[in-house]
Amino acid sequence: SFDEQINSIILPQLRSLCRSYIGSVDPSLPVFPPQRVYDRDRRSWERISSDAGCFVLCYNDLGPQNIFVCPVTFQIVGIIDWKFAGRC
Repeated sequence: SFDEQINSIILPQLRSLCRSYIGSVDPSLPVFPPQRVYDRDRRSWERISSDAGCFVLCYNDLGPQNIFVCPVTFQIVGIIDWKFAGRC
């Protein structure tokens, strides 16, 4: 089922994309917060690091309108609209 694919494939893949910091792979580049945060707070953001754990990739808009499904197999084949994605 669709929910089963989300819970057993998509969400574990997103959770596996973790790292110990929030920011660009190039530490000299600035950090850009999600647009909804940046709209309210336009200050420069420092890179955020953690020795205690990792930050995972959060999609933040995972709904049917952003998921492509094969009409024959009903398998999820793509996810679009990553504008709200970020580390959390």
